[in-house]
Amino acid sequence: MTTNPIRLMSSVLSDQLNVRKRISGECEHFIKYGSGCPDCLEIERQQEEKIKERERLNHENEMAQRREHPDFWLREYGVPNKYLASSFDNFIGGIDAAKACMAFPKHDVVLIGKTGCGKTHLSAATMRKMVINNEIKTARFTTVPRLLMDIRDCFKDKTSENEKEIVNRYVSYGFLFLDDLGSDRATEWAIETLYLIIDGRDSNLKPTFITTNLSVLEIEQHYGARIASRISGKTIININLPDYRKKRS
Repeated sequence: MTTNPIRLMSSVLSDQLNVRKRISGECEHFIKYGSGCPDCLEIERQQEEKIKERERLNHENEMAQRREHPDFWLREYGVPNKYLASSFDNFIGGIDAAKACMAFPKHDVVLIGKTGCGKTHLSAATMRKMVINNEIKTARFTTVPRLLMDIRDCFKDKTSENEKEIVNRYVSYGFLFLDDLGSDRATEWAIETLYLIIDGRDSNLKPTFITTNLSVLEIEQHYGARIASRISGKTIININLPDYRKKRS
């Protein structure tokens, strides 16, 4: 049977058209309308609306999850299990201190007080409040000794990050909660590392929440004038409360 040349040419053109459509992403009307096909524009608009609606529902679902199960995010950010349930409602202590913490991150906070007076509780409660209100995206909750240990580990093991990269990561967190400032050995390396992180966050307006047993004067004696100067520029809250751990024992 002889193949009709006209049909053959039509088939070839149709195949070429389909290939062009697949490559260009254009519709079957591209010859007439180009990229402005009204049918395709309407389909595109509907797809964009569906995407926006899906994003809205996902956001609402995440907000509900944050309100109902904040522990998941707190654990992800590094809050120890002991303090996952810490909130302003179950804090036993000064109301003024709690109110000052609630204002974070409008200003940096430094909690100063004796061991066991509730500084870590308030720090975790502040992060909990921010998680529930969806005020937090990237954050880290850590003690100063653990932060320094994490950086030192990169010297011993072949980790994926070097010292500079880890320091930059701590500088770049949206929010950093540093617990137990002053409980580390203040070696020259430790002082320089902490200064790079605290000063880097200060220079880039990254909110930082710090707890310590030391006064500003003692911080200067422990770490030197540069770190003490950065600390003194933050909102300092003195907690004059007893050691609740001893009272419970």
